[in-house]
Amino acid sequence: MHFWEVVSNCEKDESVVLPPAPPTFQLEPEPAGLVRFEGGPGVEGVVVEVDSAGGLSSNQIRVRPDRQASLGIARVGVSPAYDIGVPDPAAVRSAKITLPYDPARLAGTVEEGLRIATFDEAGQLWVPVNARTTVDTTAKTVTVAVAHFSMYAVVQNAPDGFWDAEGIRRLFSTTPVRCVAQGSGAGLGIDVVFTIDTSGSMADNDPSALRVEASKRFLAKLRPGDRAAVVDFDSSARTTIGLTDVALSADRDRISAALDGTADSTGGTDITAAVARTTDVLAANGGNGRLRIGILLTDGQSPYDDNQTSLAAAAGVSIYTVALGADADTALLGRIASGTGGSAFSIDQADQLASGGVRAAGR
Repeated sequence: MHFWEVVSNCEKDESVVLPPAPPTFQLEPEPAGLVRFEGGPGVEGVVVEVDSAGGLSSNQIRVRPDRQASLGIARVGVSPAYDIGVPDPAAVRSAKITLPYDPARLAGTVEEGLRIATFDEAGQLWVPVNARTTVDTTAKTVTVAVAHFSMYAVVQNAPDGFWDAEGIRRLFSTTPVRCVAQGSGAGLGIDVVFTIDTSGSMADNDPSALRVEASKRFLAKLRPGDRAAVVDFDSSARTTIGLTDVALSADRDRISAALDGTADSTGGTDITAAVARTTDVLAANGGNGRLRIGILLTDGQSPYDDNQTSLAAAAGVSIYTVALGADADTALLGRIASGTGGSAFSIDQADQLASGGVRAAGR
């Protein structure tokens, strides 16, 4: 007898009684309230606490180490970079993350000065989380409240609570800057304008012109296909070199020379003119989907027309501001940065550019 005949006969045998179908269960949605994730293998010591609006369980919180991102901050990171996420960000009312750090990687940094940094997707840069930070030197963990989930890591910092300037230099020298075309995956590069304050107050706020050195370090990490320009401003703003592809070393040298020319300190300060010129340079050169970035280094003491921020944002320009000096108008520079999707940094004292630090004010 063939197999199909056995099956056929079995199907026709009315004495065969099939078991009843199993009951179905309808899971109730998770209620609102505290949801806590505690790390397991590969993410030991990581804790994520979420004040959930409902519909979120602890096993839906995703935490995984990211090797590529960890390599990007290897020289300043004291923990792996962790990619943290949830299926529905709208379910998160607030959150707090705790990341373990490796004391063997401190390299002399005071533990109480450690910070948690996040990867800014818009600027393709790592920036410290601007929130109250708790360092547990016994458990070797750092805890901070976060406004969203993204990539996070523990990084070195200065003992006074400000981001150490040398750490910033090391970070920018190893962090990739890139822009990827939507849908195609083709690298388009970025357009960046270094907008540098050359007013008279810079003689006090940055006497060693380290703002120029920092810009050169950023320039050194740009890749063929990226373009850079330099805007020099005091009581007016001037383009000393327009957007120039950095593929040729001769062109990099021209941009570097233009940066050297911004080391002087004379005249007043017109930030409205500076932002307007930065926007014009970036908007007038055919972005074609390229990332448009302005880096504004200034003491921030200037009247300002906030409409210029709206115009920059409308042109797709993100401005990153660096406030120089203890009397800098950090509120103004913070508005410019946040209004354009950039980040704001501040300097507590001018001479701390070399030994003290830049602090991220966050997005």
